Amino acid sequence: QAADGNAVKDPTILVQSTAGTAFEGAVVKNTAVMFPNLWGGAFTTTTYTVAATVAQHIITGMTPNASYDISGTYVGTNVQITVTVGGSFTADAGGVLVVNSVIIPTSLAVVSNSNPSVSAAHLDKNAVELYQNTPNPFQNNTTIGYKLTESATVTLRILDIMGREIAAPIQKEQKEAGYYEARFDKNSLPSGIYFYELQAGDVRLTRRMVVELKGNIEPQIND
Repeated sequence: QAADGNAVKDPTILVQSTAGTAFEGAVVKNTAVMFPNLWGGAFTTTTYTVAATVAQHIITGMTPNASYDISGTYVGTNVQITVTVGGSFTADAGGVLVVNSVIIPTSLAVVSNSNPSVSAAHLDKNAVELYQNTPNPFQNNTTIGYKLTESATVTLRILDIMGREIAAPIQKEQKEAGYYEARFDKNSLPSGIYFYELQAGDVRLTRRMVVELKGNIEPQIND
């Protein structure tokens, strides 16, 4: 009993949806758990905001075995999550949707540094694929893969959690259709969450990666 009395409780952060179908919940141990305000009600979409460090989302009260789309927009140290009907994520037989943050398609709410007077070549968004970096998390260096089905001018930028550019492994290089890999060395970069953004023509894709301290590597995170 004495041990229980001295135990430190994990902090709980309450979360409420800001748009769409009303949901509320909490973040505990880097996991967001969301519940509908009205069980059994119609669902169209919902949006909520949590810290960017949240690693997993558990959304309850969904239609069993139904498909949903989930996307995120990083704003400073937070991420805005939007869930809509139809997509590549499927609720289980109990109507619970469990999604690892690393596989949620994301974008950054940042102002582009590109010159607005220069128009980029139009590409279909399906003409560009950006893969999860490997290894992830990483200590020294990591490899970022991407694929083009059309030729394009390519830029690859590394951004901090505030959306500021800290490196640009590829700068406006003309690439033909094919699969490519770019290596990124962290150098003196401190541990934490970062993003890599690929721009090919007018298509811009972003993914998250994690720099770990030596001796603190977690299991490999992949799509």
